[in-house]
Amino acid sequence: MINDFEKLLYRQNNTHILKFFLHITPEEQLERFKQRLDDPTRNWKISDSDYKEREYWDAYTKAFEDAFEKTSTKHAPWYIVPSNHKWFRNLAVSKIVAATMEDLEMQLPKPQVDLASSAGSITRPLKREVAARLEASLGLTTSAGKKETQRQGQEEQEEVGRTRVNWVWNRVGERGESACPMFRRFWPGFRMNSNR
Repeated sequence: MINDFEKLLYRQNNTHILKFFLHITPEEQLERFKQRLDDPTRNWKISDSDYKEREYWDAYTKAFEDAFEKTSTKHAPWYIVPSNHKWFRNLAVSKIVAATMEDLEMQLPKPQVDLASSAGSITRPLKREVAARLEASLGLTTSAGKKETQRQGQEEQEEVGRTRVNWVWNRVGERGESACPMFRRFWPGFRMNSNR
Protein backbone atom coordinates (compact mmCIF):
# COMPACT_ATOMS: atom_id res chain seq x y z
CA MET A 1 0.00 0.00 0.00
CA ILE A 2 2.84 2.42 0.85
CA ASN A 3 4.61 1.58 -2.40
CA ASP A 4 1.44 2.16 -4.41
CA PHE A 5 0.86 5.55 -2.80
CA GLU A 6 4.45 6.65 -3.43
CA LYS A 7 4.27 5.42 -7.02
CA LEU A 8 1.03 7.38 -7.50
CA LEU A 9 2.70 10.57 -6.20
CA TYR A 10 5.62 10.03 -8.54
CA ARG A 11 3.60 9.25 -11.65
CA GLN A 12 0.80 11.79 -11.27
CA ASN A 13 2.63 14.72 -9.68
CA ASN A 14 6.30 13.99 -10.44
CA THR A 15 6.89 14.08 -6.67
CA HIS A 16 10.29 12.70 -5.73
CA ILE A 17 10.36 11.02 -2.34
CA LEU A 18 13.57 10.50 -0.39
CA LYS A 19 13.38 8.49 2.82
CA PHE A 20 16.15 8.70 5.40
CA PHE A 21 16.81 6.38 8.30
CA LEU A 22 19.23 8.11 10.66
CA HIS A 23 21.01 5.18 12.27
CA ILE A 24 22.90 5.40 15.54
CA THR A 25 24.62 2.57 17.38
CA PRO A 26 23.37 1.28 20.75
CA GLU A 27 26.47 2.80 22.38
CA GLU A 28 25.75 6.21 20.88
CA GLN A 29 22.12 6.00 21.99
CA LEU A 30 23.24 5.28 25.55
CA GLU A 31 25.65 8.25 25.44
CA ARG A 32 22.84 10.53 24.26
CA PHE A 33 20.60 9.28 27.06
CA LYS A 34 23.40 10.17 29.52
CA GLN A 35 23.68 13.67 28.03
CA ARG A 36 19.93 14.11 28.42
CA LEU A 37 20.11 13.14 32.08
CA ASP A 38 23.14 15.37 32.78
CA ASP A 39 21.75 18.45 31.02
CA PRO A 40 18.61 19.92 32.66
CA THR A 41 17.61 21.56 29.35
CA ARG A 42 17.45 18.10 27.77
CA ASN A 43 15.70 16.22 30.60
CA TRP A 44 12.36 16.52 28.84
CA LYS A 45 13.67 14.28 26.02
CA ILE A 46 14.08 11.20 28.23
CA SER A 47 11.36 8.76 29.23
CA ASP A 48 11.11 5.42 31.04
CA SER A 49 10.36 3.62 27.81
CA ASP A 50 13.69 4.71 26.29
CA TYR A 51 15.58 2.30 28.54
CA LYS A 52 12.95 -0.45 28.43
CA GLU A 53 12.92 -0.44 24.62
CA ARG A 54 16.69 -0.94 24.39
CA GLU A 55 16.27 -4.63 25.13
CA TYR A 56 14.34 -4.93 21.84
CA TRP A 57 17.15 -3.37 19.76
CA ASP A 58 17.71 -6.51 17.65
CA ALA A 59 13.98 -7.00 17.03
CA TYR A 60 13.61 -3.36 15.97
CA THR A 61 16.62 -3.69 13.68
CA LYS A 62 15.06 -6.72 11.99
CA ALA A 63 11.73 -4.88 11.60
CA PHE A 64 13.50 -1.85 10.08
CA GLU A 65 15.41 -4.04 7.65
CA ASP A 66 12.19 -5.74 6.55
CA ALA A 67 10.51 -2.37 6.03
CA PHE A 68 13.46 -1.04 4.02
CA GLU A 69 13.53 -4.14 1.84
CA LYS A 70 9.82 -3.94 1.09
CA THR A 71 9.44 -0.16 0.68
CA SER A 72 12.67 1.01 -0.93
CA THR A 73 11.97 1.50 -4.62
CA LYS A 74 13.59 3.33 -7.52
CA HIS A 75 11.08 6.19 -7.28
CA ALA A 76 11.12 6.34 -3.44
CA PRO A 77 14.42 5.02 -2.09
CA TRP A 78 15.50 4.61 1.50
CA TYR A 79 18.88 5.97 2.54
CA ILE A 80 20.43 4.53 5.68
CA VAL A 81 22.64 7.30 7.07
CA PRO A 82 25.18 6.63 9.84
CA SER A 83 24.28 9.30 12.38
CA ASN A 84 26.56 8.91 15.38
CA HIS A 85 28.19 12.16 14.24
CA LYS A 86 25.64 14.85 13.50
CA TRP A 87 27.97 16.75 11.16
CA PHE A 88 28.31 13.65 8.97
CA ARG A 89 24.56 12.99 9.08
CA ASN A 90 23.85 16.55 7.96
CA LEU A 91 26.46 16.38 5.20
CA ALA A 92 25.21 13.05 3.87
CA VAL A 93 21.56 14.08 3.80
CA SER A 94 22.43 17.43 2.19
CA LYS A 95 24.51 15.73 -0.52
CA ILE A 96 21.71 13.27 -1.34
CA VAL A 97 19.08 16.03 -1.52
CA ALA A 98 21.35 18.26 -3.63
CA ALA A 99 22.23 15.42 -6.04
CA THR A 100 18.55 14.53 -6.43
CA MET A 101 17.65 18.14 -7.20
CA GLU A 102 20.48 18.40 -9.75
CA ASP A 103 19.22 15.24 -11.45
CA LEU A 104 15.82 16.91 -11.87
CA GLU A 105 17.46 19.51 -14.15
CA MET A 106 14.98 22.13 -13.03
CA GLN A 107 14.82 25.43 -14.91
CA LEU A 108 13.73 28.85 -13.74
CA PRO A 109 10.36 29.84 -15.21
CA LYS A 110 10.40 32.24 -18.15
CA PRO A 111 9.51 35.88 -17.39
CA GLN A 112 5.88 36.87 -17.86
CA VAL A 113 6.86 40.20 -19.48
CA ASP A 114 9.18 41.25 -22.29
CA LEU A 115 12.07 42.47 -20.15
CA ALA A 116 13.98 43.99 -23.08
CA SER A 117 11.22 46.41 -24.03
CA SER A 118 9.92 47.21 -20.53
CA ALA A 119 13.16 47.09 -18.52
CA GLY A 120 13.16 50.81 -17.70
CA SER A 121 9.53 50.93 -16.65
CA ILE A 122 10.10 47.97 -14.33
CA THR A 123 13.51 48.80 -12.89
CA ARG A 124 13.17 52.58 -12.33
CA PRO A 125 10.33 52.37 -9.76
CA LEU A 126 12.02 49.37 -8.17
CA LYS A 127 15.31 51.25 -7.82
CA ARG A 128 13.49 54.23 -6.28
CA GLU A 129 11.70 52.02 -3.77
CA VAL A 130 14.85 50.13 -2.82
CA ALA A 131 16.79 53.39 -2.49
CA ALA A 132 14.11 54.88 -0.22
CA ARG A 133 14.02 51.75 1.96
CA LEU A 134 17.79 51.70 2.14
CA GLU A 135 17.85 55.32 3.20
CA ALA A 136 15.19 54.79 5.83
CA SER A 137 16.82 51.71 7.34
CA LEU A 138 20.48 52.76 7.24
CA GLY A 139 20.31 56.53 7.39
CA LEU A 140 21.83 56.88 3.93
CA THR A 141 21.03 59.59 1.39
CA THR A 142 20.25 58.81 -2.25
CA SER A 143 19.29 61.28 -4.90
CA ALA A 144 16.05 59.36 -5.49
CA GLY A 145 14.98 59.37 -1.86
CA LYS A 146 16.32 62.79 -0.77
CA LYS A 147 13.03 64.71 -1.07
CA GLU A 148 11.05 61.98 0.64
CA THR A 149 13.42 62.00 3.62
CA GLN A 150 13.15 65.78 3.96
CA ARG A 151 9.37 65.53 4.32
CA GLN A 152 9.63 63.04 7.15
CA GLY A 153 10.46 64.12 10.70
CA GLN A 154 13.91 65.55 9.96
CA GLU A 155 15.29 65.70 13.51
CA GLU A 156 14.35 62.15 14.39
CA GLN A 157 15.55 60.91 11.01
CA GLU A 158 18.92 62.64 11.38
CA GLU A 159 19.55 61.17 14.83
CA VAL A 160 18.59 57.66 13.75
CA GLY A 161 20.53 58.17 10.53
CA ARG A 162 23.71 59.25 12.34
CA THR A 163 23.52 56.22 14.61
CA ARG A 164 23.03 53.82 11.72
CA VAL A 165 25.61 55.46 9.46
CA ASN A 166 28.12 55.30 12.32
CA TRP A 167 27.26 51.62 12.71
CA VAL A 168 27.83 51.04 8.97
CA TRP A 169 30.85 53.36 8.90
CA ASN A 170 32.58 51.48 11.71
CA ARG A 171 32.18 48.27 9.73
CA VAL A 172 33.36 49.56 6.36
CA GLY A 173 36.22 51.66 7.74
CA GLU A 174 37.31 55.07 6.58
CA ARG A 175 36.84 54.25 2.87
CA GLY A 176 33.60 56.20 2.60
CA GLU A 177 31.59 55.73 -0.59
CA SER A 178 34.12 53.36 -2.14
CA ALA A 179 33.21 50.89 0.60
CA CYS A 180 29.79 50.45 -0.99
CA PRO A 181 30.49 49.51 -4.63
CA MET A 182 27.36 47.37 -4.84
CA PHE A 183 25.12 50.32 -4.04
CA ARG A 184 27.01 52.63 -6.42
CA ARG A 185 26.74 50.09 -9.21
CA PHE A 186 22.96 49.84 -9.02
CA TRP A 187 22.21 53.35 -7.78
CA PRO A 188 24.74 55.81 -9.30
CA GLY A 189 23.19 58.65 -7.26
CA PHE A 190 24.01 56.87 -3.99
CA ARG A 191 26.27 58.68 -1.56
CA MET A 192 27.01 58.14 2.09
CA ASN A 193 25.45 60.69 4.45
CA SER A 194 28.15 63.08 5.63
CA ASN A 195 26.64 63.30 9.15
CA ARG A 196 28.99 60.83 10.83
